[in-house]
Formats: sequence, C-alpha cells, structure tokens
Amino acid sequence: LSYDGGEPVHALIGRQVALRADAPALVYGEESLSYAQLDARANRVAHHLLGLGVKPESRVGIAVERSVEMIVGILGILKAGGTYVPLDPAYPPDRLTYMIEDSGLSLLLTQSHVAPRLPVGQKVRALSLDTLDLGAQRSDDPCVVMHPQQLAYLIYTSGSTGRPKGVGIAHHALVRHAQESVRFFGLVPEDRMLQFSTLNFDGFIEQVFPPLVAGAAIVLRGPALWDSETFYRELIDKRISVADLTTAYWHLLAQDFAQEAARHGVRDYGALRQVHAGGEAMPPEGLKAWKEAGLAHVKLLNTYGPTEATVTASVLDCAPYLREGAQAPLRMPIGEPLAGRVLRVVGSDLGLVPRGVAGELCIGGELLARGYLGRAGLTAERFVAADEGERLYRTGDLVRWNSEGQ
Repeated sequence: LSYDGGEPVHALIGRQVALRADAPALVYGEESLSYAQLDARANRVAHHLLGLGVKPESRVGIAVERSVEMIVGILGILKAGGTYVPLDPAYPPDRLTYMIEDSGLSLLLTQSHVAPRLPVGQKVRALSLDTLDLGAQRSDDPCVVMHPQQLAYLIYTSGSTGRPKGVGIAHHALVRHAQESVRFFGLVPEDRMLQFSTLNFDGFIEQVFPPLVAGAAIVLRGPALWDSETFYRELIDKRISVADLTTAYWHLLAQDFAQEAARHGVRDYGALRQVHAGGEAMPPEGLKAWKEAGLAHVKLLNTYGPTEATVTASVLDCAPYLREGAQAPLRMPIGEPLAGRVLRVVGSDLGLVPRGVAGELCIGGELLARGYLGRAGLTAERFVAADEGERLYRTGDLVRWNSEGQ
C-alpha cells in the first residue's frame, strides 16, 4: 500500500475534527474531550509556543504524567512545527539531565506538581500546562508549513549499552506509519483504543496517532499500572475494542484470565476485538492461556520493531495457532513486513543468506529514522548502505526465514 506522506499527522487529525467535531477523542477516567475540544486546546498551546519563538525543528520537551495534558501538549508542539522530545518524569534526575542537555531543549512542557522534580537548568524554560493561562490565545489552527523530512519527534532509547541515544523520526515516517497502523489495527471511528505505554516508549506513538487519524477514541489509563482485574473492569466500563500491550503484560493477562475462566467460567470481554503484543519475544505458552481464557475470537498480533524503524516493522497474525487443536511453535515467528519496510536477513558481509539460515535482521524502506542525534559514528555503524544504495538498519537480532515466508 502507498500512503501520501506529504501532510503531517496532525493535518490528518484535523480532517477528523472537521468530520466529527463532537465525537469523543480522549477518555480519561470520568473526563472526556471531543475532537473539537482537543483541537482547540492543542491550537492554543501551539499559538503560545509560536509566540515564544518555536519554529520547525525547535526541540520542545514534554515531561508530564499520564493525563489529557499529555496528548494536548504533544499535538500543540507538532502544530507549532516543533519536534517533541518525550521525557518520563519518573526517570532518575541524572538520566533526565543528560537527555535535556543532549537534545538541546530550550522549552519544556510539564505540570505544576511535576516541575519541582525536574532537573531543569538556567537555559531551559519550563511551562506547566495545567496552570498556563491560554485564554487569550487563538483556538484556530496555526497552519505552520512543514517539510516531510523535518523531525516530528526525538525519542531516547533505553541506552542499555551506555548513554541513551536520541532517535530522530521525520514527519513523513510518522504519518505513513500512522496510516499503516490504521490499516493493520482495522481502526474505524466506532473503536476505542487503549493508550497503555508511557510517553517515552515508541508504543505510545502507535496508540495515539492512528486512532486520532481514524476518528476513533483513545482511552487513557491513569499513572498506576492496572492489575488484571482493573484491566477487565476498565475494558468493560470504557468499551475498549483495541489494545496494544507489552508482551510481558499481555502474558500476565492471559494467565490471570485463564485462571479466572478455570474457576468461574469464561467471561464476556465486551467490545474487545483486537490485541497486539510487542516489545520482546512472545512466549508460545501464552497462546494456550489466551485460548483457555476464552479469547481465541479476539484477533491477536505478535508485533516486532525497533524504534529506529518507526515503531512496528513486522506483524504476525496468531490466528492459525489459536484454532482448536493447533500447536504453537517452539519459537513464535515475528511475521511479515508492514508497508514501507523491507526485511533482509544477512551474513557478516551484509549479503543475503538462504532461507532457513540464521543471520542478522536488517530493516530497509522509507520509514527508517534519520539517525542518532549528534552521533554520526554510531549512525554510520547502524544505518548502512547495501546493494544499489539501499539504506538498511542493522537490528543486531538473529533471525531466519521459515517455510511460510515469515
């Protein structure tokens, strides 16, 4: 499938504002914001930021707890042409200090109860979204012109191999992935998608932009991670139809729901129709628990993708393994590439290896990150030129193609 990456993602969301102004866009606890209300609030933030000198590719940090302000702030930064930099307020101060300095922030959006905890130096101006007086700001779209190659966000990877690395993703990659996600999520305006990840994980991107592009509603969970009973209660109460979860959390839910079904019988799962698990290898025994819980009718996708390839790069529909009598494989495949990505399995010389032979997974296509901020050497090491000038990202993951082409 081919998507137009010419318009930024917030312009596609703007179309939904025009189509369904009064439809719910965000649900958070007892609070609900319509598309028109969300748009107006984000526009006021954008006009305020423009007044402070934000221009295309100005890096603006956002360090907020899970809240409506989190979505309003990010949309406001994008509408002003800025590049948003997500910062988890729960991170250790030295890690936050490094990310703030490395990204070159001069502005930071936060909340009044979070601000005192942030290691903001003299060079950074912090604005609390919950106390900011935006009454005098215009609520119309500022319509800042952006080039598709400009950065939409700069997200820091975990940095398990040392210092965190800032991965820069351009507008064209974000908007194309949002559109492709609408397709593989099967999102329609009637859907309600759970926003599960914290804002500094790239799963967040997939849980916010696609539902808003599709005219669906986002259900935000609060700061505390839900246990399985709270998840079930919220699933029914908020009529959640699509959930994108970490693999570990999905596995926990599957086990708890299977135990509940064994004790009291299979429950009704309300509107739930699709679940994605990603972030680490899917344990095959989770599929058995999923079936025992009475969830085989819910479409289950095993998703894979590094931050450097714009969130999810490949998906596997688990339906064949959820049929009656089906056996799960010893290792779960990660499926087939999504639009805009190419998967290559290569040897040490970056040459393709035959099917069935293990090699390093490299990802190509138009949705790769621009690279690592200020790390030219590392960018050159991980983003390499292959045959005919194709640019590939070396994941470091070992894979092989199976007989089904997965």
